[in-house]
Amino acid sequence: TANAITLTPNILIGSYFAGLTYSFVPTATNTTAVTVNVLGLGAQTLYDKTGAALIGGELAANGQYIIQYSSVLSGFVLMTSDGNGIRGTFTPTLEIGGSTVGITYSIRTAAYFKLGSAIFFTLDIILTSKGAAGGILTIAGLPFTVSSSFPVGSAPMVPLMCRNTTFTGYVTGILSGTRITPFNNSTGASLSVLTDADITNSSEFIITGFYVGQ
Repeated sequence: TANAITLTPNILIGSYFAGLTYSFVPTATNTTAVTVNVLGLGAQTLYDKTGAALIGGELAANGQYIIQYSSVLSGFVLMTSDGNGIRGTFTPTLEIGGSTVGITYSIRTAAYFKLGSAIFFTLDIILTSKGAAGGILTIAGLPFTVSSSFPVGSAPMVPLMCRNTTFTGYVTGILSGTRITPFNNSTGASLSVLTDADITNSSEFIITGFYVGQ
């Protein structure tokens, strides 16, 4: 399958050993971490060259890849990658106080391009109703989980372009998990999180940016 690869090479081996190398063509694009099982010797995690497990999109259907067994990692390492990257779409969701009740859209579209662990994306949301819920705004639905490997006090951020809102100033989105939390910088001195009071029933959010997947 896409995330559990089985290989049956002609040359038989009795166990995995350092330097053991195979090439293969996956039949589907992986969507999460991947294991490789050669000749029924047991499923082994497939890592990238940094030693991190795959997160999805590194193996494209019908691409050609080389893997090598590492005794240090006790698993296989992906030695080559598809330089063309992976393209796809996703559906962004506006949440207010964690709720989506009553929120409707005239436009709700998004796309991404994934190259290795780097994810480039763009999205556009136009509301026809913001619903009746109150609280903090978040935009959910990012296609891959944001890496948590950032220094303390820092976070991945993207700029937002907003229209038909009730506030002034610049908006920055802080990424965490698969969500974006918009913050307003109207004074230049501090950031304040956006809430339902900052938007209208016709507000629009356009975001183009990139982040590193987990």
